[in-house]
Amino acid sequence: MAEGARESTIRQARIDEAALLSEITWRALAYWGYDAAFMAWAREAVRVQPGYLDPGPAFVLDEAAGVAGFYILRHEAPEIDLHYLMVEPHLIGTGRGKRLWLHAVATARERGATVLTITSDPYAEGFYRAMGAVTVGQTGEPPPHMPDWRLRLMRFAMPASGA
Repeated sequence: MAEGARESTIRQARIDEAALLSEITWRALAYWGYDAAFMAWAREAVRVQPGYLDPGPAFVLDEAAGVAGFYILRHEAPEIDLHYLMVEPHLIGTGRGKRLWLHAVATARERGATVLTITSDPYAEGFYRAMGAVTVGQTGEPPPHMPDWRLRLMRFAMPASGA
């Protein structure tokens, strides 16, 4: 288990955490080295709205040092959307993203999902593929100075319960 992960818990996100979750999202996006023009273009698009957290489901990975990451699900079964899954950049590669992923899959399954849909940043596509998702297309308007940039549309078929 990764350093610090033992003292953590996954809990329901609170509406008053929307700004904090937006900042985690912003830092996670900046981790990939996007230029200032891209970051300005994306700023509002990645903001976590309080309405995303209520009625949820939205969960945070809470550690002694603070919130290490979070995820938000949207829509109803049979296809539930993984709207966000973010980890603090200095914690990428420590297993926290996988822990949140597994919790998100279990939560979606409990809600009757047979498929988890994901709209992924190109840099996160490899993570989702490693978790078993497949890329089915691309979407989104590219930034004016990056005409080839597109979000990835991905799908994860829920394994049978107990599999």
